[in-house]
Amino acid sequence: MDLNLDPLEPDTQLDAEDDEVDDGVDEIDDLDEEALSAEEEAYRAVVGPFGLTPQEYINIMRFGDARGDFIYSIFGTTPGLTAPQQDVLRIFAGIFDLDPEASQAAFGNTAFPCDSLVDGTRTVCPDGAGPVPPGELIVLAMVLDGDVPLEDPDHFYTYAAVFDADGDPANNFQFVEPFNWDYFQNTDLWYQLDWDPTVGQWQLFVSSFVDQIPQDVASNARVVIDGNVIVFFIPVDEFGVPRPTYRLTAFGHDGTFAPEASGGDVTGADPTEPLLELPEEAIVIQEVEG
Repeated sequence: MDLNLDPLEPDTQLDAEDDEVDDGVDEIDDLDEEALSAEEEAYRAVVGPFGLTPQEYINIMRFGDARGDFIYSIFGTTPGLTAPQQDVLRIFAGIFDLDPEASQAAFGNTAFPCDSLVDGTRTVCPDGAGPVPPGELIVLAMVLDGDVPLEDPDHFYTYAAVFDADGDPANNFQFVEPFNWDYFQNTDLWYQLDWDPTVGQWQLFVSSFVDQIPQDVASNARVVIDGNVIVFFIPVDEFGVPRPTYRLTAFGHDGTFAPEASGGDVTGADPTEPLLELPEEAIVIQEVEG
């Protein structure tokens, strides 16, 4: 099945009246700094402290995802909860190689301090997270069709980056009937950003899938929520391979998981499509604005 994801020119514009994102398919060979899409601007606002140059932005992979392509976890079942904050429109994928000073400036209680809310930007860390180590970070961003509500009293949300962490499809999670469109199928390492209205808290859970059973694992990852952008910062040393394949997901529900009160989106048309690849080339980061 072909991926429903097309590489984007950075100056591709999103028309709010269109049913789908206008996807470009040309190779990115330059950046039009005067004609950036709203999604590109939103992404850059979050990663701005890393000081990427226009040339370095070329090394960020971009994909467009169709507007309104909500799914439930059972094929053919219509989701009843289809809010804009559950609809993925853009995906950005990069590898940042941070030296020790840059890592400390970004994540050592400066640009993105753990479990903080600063000027509307929420940073969430797993329980027991240590410092983000210097070296390569996987940086994955999803731009949604609407802002993420930071304190929704009525709904649960899960935003996830899920991976084939070791490159071995034989040990990946397989769906359990009837959930043949399970968002996490064919992956074995899950980074789940969850909002639980019963406790009024955002939490980041990291699980490794072993023998069809998820097990909690320690992680130094960070997730940042800024308006309609969610960015995962994950150390490469938490994977068995340097460039694991991945999927991004967004899901909301009322606590029952019933189709009429649940719904979301994944990268591509549905979760049976192949996982996405990361760029090979890393962007070296030596300075970060606090």
